[in-house]
Amino acid sequence: MFETSVTSINDLGVSAGYYEDPKFVNHGFLRASDGTLTTFDPPVGSLAAGPQSINSAGAITGAYIDATFTFHAYLRGPDGTFNTFDAPGAGKGVLQGTTPQSINSAGAITGASINAANGFHGFLRTPDGTITEFNAPGAAKGTSALSINSVGTITGFYIDANGVIHGFLRSVPGRH
Repeated sequence: MFETSVTSINDLGVSAGYYEDPKFVNHGFLRASDGTLTTFDPPVGSLAAGPQSINSAGAITGAYIDATFTFHAYLRGPDGTFNTFDAPGAGKGVLQGTTPQSINSAGAITGASINAANGFHGFLRTPDGTITEFNAPGAAKGTSALSINSVGTITGFYIDANGVIHGFLRSVPGRH
């Protein structure tokens, strides 16, 4: 393994991350608490894997890049199965798409989507697969969701009309 990054660890000591191979391609890995290492790649057609978060059940969320350099989100189940998804407003151009950042114990995922105009918005994907995009109040230039806790509260940042970055907290009912 060349460059290696551990991006998340759960309460059981299981960690996830990615490494770069000799051809400069990123691959995901899961490291069990006993040190056992499992490597994985998202579905066929992906150029790079980027695991971001692992929950207590061992589900991992992250993004992969396709041949057009568009980001797509995935959920890797504890059994190794993959489900891919994109936020409804996600663009399909270079460096656009869906980038999840966090998964909670219930399986809810949050992150950001980058649309066709390169604007970014927060999103919440519930365990049943429903995706809701949102913007923090005052987010003239973008919203990015970074974490979600066990009750569904989301934190992140937004950029106002003057280019100033602010933090936000989105409560469960969707109030900011």
